[in-house]
Amino acid sequence: MRNSAENRSKAERTGSGKEYKKYFSFFSEVWNDQKPLAKLFRTTRSGYLYDTGTNKIMGCDDLVFGLLQNLYMGDVESAMQAFMENHGHDALLHAAESIKQSIESQNILKFKKGEIFRLTGDKCDVDELIRAHLEVMTFEITEKCNLRCRYCVYNPGYKDHRNHGKKEMSREVMEKALLHLKNHSSKQDSVGISIYGGEPLISYSLIQWCVGYSRQFLKDKGINFSVTTNGTLITPEIAHFFKENDFLVLVSIDGPEQITDRFRKYKDGKGSFKDSMRGLKYLVEEYGELAEKKLKLSMVYTPPFSSKKLDEIEKLWEENKWIPSKLGATITYPEFASVPRDAFINQSQPEDKTLMEWAFEKFRESYLNKSQSSALVSSTIEPSLNMFMQRPLYKEPEKSINLNGCCVPGARRLYVTIDGNFQICERLDSRTPAIGNVHSGLDIRTLKKNYIDQYMDLSFPECSNCWASRLCNLCFRDAYQDGIMDLSKKIRNCKSIKGTKEKYLEYYCTIMEDNPYGLDYLLERKIK
Repeated sequence: MRNSAENRSKAERTGSGKEYKKYFSFFSEVWNDQKPLAKLFRTTRSGYLYDTGTNKIMGCDDLVFGLLQNLYMGDVESAMQAFMENHGHDALLHAAESIKQSIESQNILKFKKGEIFRLTGDKCDVDELIRAHLEVMTFEITEKCNLRCRYCVYNPGYKDHRNHGKKEMSREVMEKALLHLKNHSSKQDSVGISIYGGEPLISYSLIQWCVGYSRQFLKDKGINFSVTTNGTLITPEIAHFFKENDFLVLVSIDGPEQITDRFRKYKDGKGSFKDSMRGLKYLVEEYGELAEKKLKLSMVYTPPFSSKKLDEIEKLWEENKWIPSKLGATITYPEFASVPRDAFINQSQPEDKTLMEWAFEKFRESYLNKSQSSALVSSTIEPSLNMFMQRPLYKEPEKSINLNGCCVPGARRLYVTIDGNFQICERLDSRTPAIGNVHSGLDIRTLKKNYIDQYMDLSFPECSNCWASRLCNLCFRDAYQDGIMDLSKKIRNCKSIKGTKEKYLEYYCTIMEDNPYGLDYLLERKIK
């Protein structure tokens, strides 16, 4: 076999050598200095290219995919020669021409590096959003909880959050917080008020007061109330109150009794399942036809991890026919540092399927059979598929990239602690810098310095060169450790996110191959 230089020289002496030279020059210009940001991936049936600059997904035949692989693995000359040696000169010309036409007509493979980092939207005025567009205020109304869930981040063994305590929010703090909400939501027709704990129903009288007061104080706005509860303290009267005030209620139940009770326990070690299910049933009966819209389960997928266990969790709906079949759920892994070591004793074998893999297999089976997926499967897989369905497409490569999945601090939501301090949200550990308080207001300087500016400065070198930058949903929570921005933590999470996004690209294209119109129903759903 001749070496690359000899092969190229021979090709250029023939009539087709001019064609070879044309493509060599073209790709050398496209791949000059730095490779375009894109991701090659395959389904079981076809190859694809995701182009970062335009957010487009392009199908590739095997020859085109192979040449693109070569181009991303080495220099242009080596890539073309290796391809020609394996597939022949005519195949090279076919693949090269196809790629060239796509670059010229679709403007793909022209984006090599993000130039601008932005928070959200084309014209994001942070000061204006903070001043007049506050959307949701979350109240940590109590540190008290009647349960001691073994994976709870408020347990003494988990250092990133406060421990269970005895303090409750005062009405004075809540009044001042609601004043801030009113003053900073003038451009919002409606606002959200979310109740959080501890177990918030321990302070049920404060919830009642909050609803009555805010309805009068914010009478010119629509108010969307929500509460996260373990459900054990819900009575028919409380269920009626939530329904009358149009609450969205998230109830924490991890699955059937044997699964829930292993981790979700009272202080005395007794399981909480029966009490939580009783509370959920009161809600379902009270909400009636609205249950599927206004009620949701919040589930934690606990060790040992296996597809068999996920099948058992899914049976919660089947074993309790009174739970509406479409009543959704969020299911997530726990914060691993919060889970006691003995919880992993029975995890003797590696996880056979991740939650994501399990959910997609179930979803696709229903999709092919034109049947309804279970509530657990739909809730797990559809939001990510919808993100691809509704992703923006650009005719020209977009030079800016969004600040990952970060919201505008102090605008999208604001978390108010027991003592009246402002945090970005409840998901950040309690040692991250406060961004103000109910007494003095938002500290805009700290907000911008410790979150927006610092996050941008530290993240941009990595994010501007990342193929997944337009798909990324990492947020401040994934980047802060011990109260400060920790780039190493963010990079660790980046690796996981890129793997997840690559998998979802494969899943999305697999579904599109099965039926290109089958996901159109998702277009009617708002991306949260």
